[in-house]
Parts: sequence; structure tokens; C-alpha cells
Amino acid sequence: MYGQFSTDGTSFRVIFPVDRNTPRNIDELYRANEVELFDLDSDKLETKNLATDREKHADLISTMSNKLESLIKAEIGKDDGREMPEVANITWTIDRADL
Repeated sequence: MYGQFSTDGTSFRVIFPVDRNTPRNIDELYRANEVELFDLDSDKLETKNLATDREKHADLISTMSNKLESLIKAEIGKDDGREMPEVANITWTIDRADL
């Protein structure tokens, strides 16, 4: 699972490798997720992940994370998996992280 959105030439993605989570701060965001941040104006192919320099981009990462959490809340409410379709013989859980 991941959340993604783009705005003002910036793309932000958070990949939830094991469990859905709602980070309350940047430490929780990085502890439980893969974080990706790209400047789409200068890096259209998304080759330089700005989120690897956490200190330099902390304010922007926090802002984008808060925007993403707001979008998730507005679109699906509580992010607990209930938005996943019911399909016979499919379980929408992850039993291991391929990191």
C-alpha cells in the first residue's frame, strides 16, 4: 500500500511496507514507512529522492505528510483497509516486508 499525491511540481509518496499507520511526526513517518519526495520540475523521471536528506527537507516532508494524511482522511476516513474490495480467495494483508 502507498499514499501518493503531487502538487506544485512536487511528488510525495509514502509506502506502508507492513502495517497501515498514521504518523504523528516525522520520526514516526520514517520509522514505519518508505518515504519518497521528488522535485518534478527538475527531476521529471524521479531519479533523486529528496527524502533521503531528511534534515534538509524536514519541513517540506512534514507538510506533505500532513497533506497526504488529510487526503486519506477526506477520501476514505480511517485508513484501516475497509476501502479494499472484497475478492474471493484474496486477503489484503501483508505477512512479510520485502525490503
